Amino acid sequence: MITVDDFGINQQANRVIEKAIKAGVITHVSVMTNTPGSKEAFVLIRKYQNIQYGLHLNLTEPFLGLSSLEDKIRQQIQALRKVTSVVFINSHHHIHLLPLISRVVVKLAKDHH
Repeated sequence: MITVDDFGINQQANRVIEKAIKAGVITHVSVMTNTPGSKEAFVLIRKYQNIQYGLHLNLTEPFLGLSSLEDKIRQQIQALRKVTSVVFINSHHHIHLLPLISRVVVKLAKDHH
């Protein structure tokens, strides 16, 4: 299993990841849903259904603060679920490892499974 992160962060990253998908060198892609390249990534996801997609939770680009944390995470999960199945969740800058955030991520992952 080879996973790449940051799908959707910008157009340049999307191009590199699409190239890797076409080459058959990756199996899983972590998608950012609230970044400048997200809409383009959503189009590409529909094109490449042979890949497993997960949420690359983004609370840091830009920093979104911790107020309404559950709502911010839920919105990102729902945005990706509109396009594809969410097979896994990880995060930009590994922020999901912080106890406060990990509790919310686990709760919402169970709710959306």
